[in-house]
Amino acid sequence: MSLIRIATFSCLSLTLFVGCANDANHEPGPGTPPPAATNPTPGPKPTYTGPKVAAAWKGSELAVDCTVPTGGFQLKLIETKRDAQHTVVQLCLTAPREGAVVTQAIETKSVRVALPEEAGAVHVCVQRITDGAHYMVAPPFELACVVAHK
Repeated sequence: MSLIRIATFSCLSLTLFVGCANDANHEPGPGTPPPAATNPTPGPKPTYTGPKVAAAWKGSELAVDCTVPTGGFQLKLIETKRDAQHTVVQLCLTAPREGAVVTQAIETKSVRVALPEEAGAVHVCVQRITDGAHYMVAPPFELACVVAHK
């Protein structure tokens, strides 16, 4: 009885192995999902992992919105820099100090940045800090999103 089980298992393993090897070379069928889409925005991929940041052109200004989980957050513009290929907008998102009394509501903090026509692609970078915390080295600016030239 156990000999038959071993033989069945060996045949089943061989069938699965051969089936997987052959699947790599066949054309996708009608029920096959399409391949995953590639990143449509050329350039670096965002590295920011904090609250959601979205940016869009509103006339000649770039509107940057950050959705935060509670009250007490602040979003402010630190600096804009221009190089040959793009413009970098640096923002600081300050979280409320630990234990602070804050509203328990999702809020959207907004900053509008006036940029010249020749701004090119805009890299929005965010630095996250906590109110009342002391840092030996300032936290880095992380790339939150890339906005194409309008």
